[in-house]
Amino acid sequence: MHRSLFCLLLTLSPLTAGEGEAFFESKIRPLLIEHCIECHGEKKTKGGLRLDSRGGWETGGDSGPAITPGDTEASLLVKAVRYRHDDFAMPPERKLPDAHIALLEEWVRMGAPDPRSEAPSKTAAAKPMSVEEGKNFRSWQPVRKPPVPAVQNTAWPRSDIDRFVLAEMERRNLRPGPDAYEQALVRRLHFTITGLPPEKEAGDILRLIDELIASPQHAERMAGHWLDLTRFAESSGGGRTLLFKDAWRYRDWVIGAFRENRPLDRMIRELLAGDLLPADSTEKREQQLTATAFLALGPTNYEEQDKQQLRFDIIDEQIDTIGKAFMGQTLGCARCHDHKFDPITQRDYYALAGIFASTRTLHNYTDNVARWIETPLPVGEEVDQRFAAHDVLITTQSKAVEELRSQKPDGAEKTDPELKEAIKKLAQLKKAAPPRPVAMSIADDKKPGGTEIRVRGLVHQKGAPVPRGTPAVAGPSPEFPDNQSGRLQLAEWLASTSHPLTARVYVNRVWCWLTGEGLVRSVDNFGVTGDAPTHPELLDWLAARFMEEGWSTRWLVREIVISRTWQLAAGAPPAEDPDNRMLTRAHRRRLDASQIRDAILAAAGTLDRQIGGPNIEGAGVIDANDTSSQNVEYGYVFKDTRRSLYTPAFRNRRHELFEVFDFADINAPAGRRNVSTVAPQALYLLNSPFIHEQARIAATRLLAEPGDDSARLDHACRITLGRLPAASERESLTRGLAAAESPQEGWIHVFTALFGCIDFRYLD
Repeated sequence: MHRSLFCLLLTLSPLTAGEGEAFFESKIRPLLIEHCIECHGEKKTKGGLRLDSRGGWETGGDSGPAITPGDTEASLLVKAVRYRHDDFAMPPERKLPDAHIALLEEWVRMGAPDPRSEAPSKTAAAKPMSVEEGKNFRSWQPVRKPPVPAVQNTAWPRSDIDRFVLAEMERRNLRPGPDAYEQALVRRLHFTITGLPPEKEAGDILRLIDELIASPQHAERMAGHWLDLTRFAESSGGGRTLLFKDAWRYRDWVIGAFRENRPLDRMIRELLAGDLLPADSTEKREQQLTATAFLALGPTNYEEQDKQQLRFDIIDEQIDTIGKAFMGQTLGCARCHDHKFDPITQRDYYALAGIFASTRTLHNYTDNVARWIETPLPVGEEVDQRFAAHDVLITTQSKAVEELRSQKPDGAEKTDPELKEAIKKLAQLKKAAPPRPVAMSIADDKKPGGTEIRVRGLVHQKGAPVPRGTPAVAGPSPEFPDNQSGRLQLAEWLASTSHPLTARVYVNRVWCWLTGEGLVRSVDNFGVTGDAPTHPELLDWLAARFMEEGWSTRWLVREIVISRTWQLAAGAPPAEDPDNRMLTRAHRRRLDASQIRDAILAAAGTLDRQIGGPNIEGAGVIDANDTSSQNVEYGYVFKDTRRSLYTPAFRNRRHELFEVFDFADINAPAGRRNVSTVAPQALYLLNSPFIHEQARIAATRLLAEPGDDSARLDHACRITLGRLPAASERESLTRGLAAAESPQEGWIHVFTALFGCIDFRYLD
């Protein structure tokens, strides 16, 4: 039976404890230590307030509790750091930077997660898991390929995945639910593999799967997941944001990698050390240089005046991103102290920091506003010669201008016709210069080497020196050469078949992208505070087979979606498996923000399917390093109709639909997007100019087709819901058409209703 077209309001998905604690440890604890604890800690307790424990701010000081979790306006701490409290402002000597205030506000909004159960003391310190204990923890155990289990119901499985899943069910006296009906399965396959709705009737399911996986739309869909994971953005963020106008090249690199089914281990090597890899062609060299933008795309305050602070903030962001994206570990939590839970020491953190301290991410460390490195891309010998010849002309003319200036008296310079003509010619030459393609990138420092531990994470408080290395819990560190940063050796370590985490974490991510939940549900956290795998043997079997198959994402996607487990119906939960941990049915999933927008455009016939290339209107004629470039972002009008993958990914301004429907937070790696159902979503679908415009176009297009209203209604439901309307839906929509002032107005209302329908937004 089909559900009603009315919206269902569910509950907001909460932040997991692990995610909240990781945010506190990496962002808030260092901030409190640097700016607050000196006056509000064990030695001093000004105003009766302590901020060195959760109980301290809950109890509060003379004015009451310092924080009201979830409510920034009611929290005294937030008022104080904003300098908006009538009686006090903190810190009293000077206001915190806007970026730090924003972090405190975000922490309070998420409920002020704080794992500090009591005030620190010499006798009651938190005891993290030791390195030796960590070697026995599930995530740090080597990947071993388990045997495929035998099952009692030998007729049910279609694949080895099914045998692992069924064996777990039989152990608990559970049975799998029914298979999905074909229409629902076809829609699920299209949206999951390509991110787009089906366009034609399906034939053979296996052939359809192979066609979809081989399509460029599948590469775009996987690229979207990867860009979430690598916190892709096209601006730096912050109040005076800078535009990453060449970031699109990295996005196109990701699409290209999935189009050619580039092995994951090679992708990791190119991302971390593409500039250090050999290349046998201009095209390959271009790809490898472009890939390293991964390390430069993080949220960065380029105006930070303490350049060492800026440098180590960037290093911290790089370590945190690599740890979460490839290892499912919150490495950034060890910047200030040994990890509170996982077997990662502060020494491990600064061993990794030495690798990135030996890497240049910034072009300049001394200017008021720093900037990223832009590397000219190889374009072939013939084009290079044209660039070189034009550079010679500019250099020659520049020298001529300087020579004329040296010959003219100061008072005659501005009016001398010969000099004016020379300056005009120089300007014309510069304007006529052929555009040189450049990519955001990084480079090795001239003097690579280790760095020192920073006491309490404070950049200027140096402790003992630490050689470059990798976390001790993973075994011996690779050797690092004296003449390189060590990024290549780090990449080789991560991409090794002996690494316990890389393959496990990735196959779990792909499982989550395809099913809606991971075998380890905390997809970004394989640490002690993360979830245990529901099917540990299946996870290891998939990881081992994935590496045997050459780290092939296409193999992995196909292996999962051809399984009977993946093709089950999303039916009612049995009492014995209420949250579907044993995979007795498919997870019913809401389309994500990208799928919703793309499906609306597809239904209206306005979807532009161009693949790759620049995507920010007006970006090509500006200096991205000029702070005035922020005007492009703040004033941007989102009117493109390409896939959402190409919608400008600004950090301060997003497409309104993305804001409402839980687009990924592009300030940090996101292995999965949050899914909420809240009132603003229904209001957006009812009132948005974007929705109304697409409904109008869809209605005009439909009315131009031959047929009566009944046939048109069938077609409208097929292109939006992927099915024919139920009898009650047909009756309701037909009444609406009859009551409309005109056919055009009636069909606009029909499409608006269909776009707002729960069956439009959800997959069975």
